[in-house]
Amino acid sequence: MAQDVLIPGSSVLEVGYHSGLMACYLAATYRVHVTGYDTRLEYKRDADRNAAALDVATLVDFRVCAATDTTSLAGEYDAVFMKSVLANVTTRDAYVAWLRWVRSVLRPGGLFIAVENGRGGAIHRAYRRLTRRGWSDNLLMTAERVDDFRDVFDRVDVRHFGRVTPFLSFSATASRLGTWLEKRVLPTTADTSLVSVVVARRR
Repeated sequence: MAQDVLIPGSSVLEVGYHSGLMACYLAATYRVHVTGYDTRLEYKRDADRNAAALDVATLVDFRVCAATDTTSLAGEYDAVFMKSVLANVTTRDAYVAWLRWVRSVLRPGGLFIAVENGRGGAIHRAYRRLTRRGWSDNLLMTAERVDDFRDVFDRVDVRHFGRVTPFLSFSATASRLGTWLEKRVLPTTADTSLVSVVVARRR
C-alpha cells in the first residue's frame, strides 16, 4: 500500500522524530524528502548529526515546535508518520482533532502510518498502574480508536502485536511459544495488543 506513495521525490512528514533515524531511513531507502517536527532542541541536534552521518542531510529537515502548536502546522504531504505520539492524547475530542489535522495535511491519496501503543490486556494495565506510567490512562489503541481512524479516513488497515510474547522475551523458545499462542489460542486484538500499526489513506 505504501509503495505507490513512498516514491523518489515525494514528501513525508514525521511528528516525533527524536533521534531522526526513521526519517533518515525513509530518506535513504526511498529517496523521499522528510520534514520532521519534535519538541526539543536536543532532539534536533541529534537528528541533524545522524542525517549528516548517514549522508541524507539534503533530504531531511528537522524542526522544533511546541506540542500544542503541532496541529496548527500547515503543509501538503504524501505521507505522515508517527510513532507513539497519539499515546499522549488524553481525550477523544483531542484524538479526533489530531486525526483530522493529519488528514488536512495529506494530499489526496496520501497515507498516514501510525505505530501506536496499545492498551494491552488486564495484566499489562495492572503493571502500568503499579509502575505509575503517566500515559497508562491516556487514549491508547483500542477498537474505539480504530473506529475513530475509520471515521476520519477513507481506508484503514490495522495490525495488532504483542499480547503474551512481551512476557516471554527472556527466551527464544518461549517467544516462539508465545507467537504460536497468539496465532492459535489467544489472538491479539485492538483491545489486547501492546502495539498497533495503522495505515490510513485519504482519497
